[in-house]
Amino acid sequence: MTSILIWLAVAAVRTWTSVYTCGMAPLARDVRRAEIESDLWEWQHDPDRGSGPGAAGQVLLRLVLGVPDDLLWRATHVADRRVATLRTAATVLLFLVAWAYTQWLMPLPLPEPPARLMQFVSDRPTTPPPPPPPPPRPANIR
Repeated sequence: MTSILIWLAVAAVRTWTSVYTCGMAPLARDVRRAEIESDLWEWQHDPDRGSGPGAAGQVLLRLVLGVPDDLLWRATHVADRRVATLRTAATVLLFLVAWAYTQWLMPLPLPEPPARLMQFVSDRPTTPPPPPPPPPRPANIR
């Protein structure tokens, strides 16, 4: 009977651990589950732990009293992941804004000159105009 109670208490701890670590990043989730498994293993192999219903009650009491810490651990790790995601997004956005700004500052390329220069054509003859007439002579000069 005692071993069944202990088995049920340990199963309750493992189930709770699976529930509150579900959906976490694999590394954080696996490390936390390994910590709990290590704690359970040490407790089960402790020669001073005692036996009977009191031992199973001790595990269940530690489970209930540890729930706030477990939830705080999860909130901390979710917040860390969100902060990292926001930092990454901010970095990418800053890079894109800087790139767009440098593109805006670059001078526009000048157009290529045409391959052939333009020629102006006129209907007038190409001979130069005649010279202007000489100015009139003043009347009082002889």
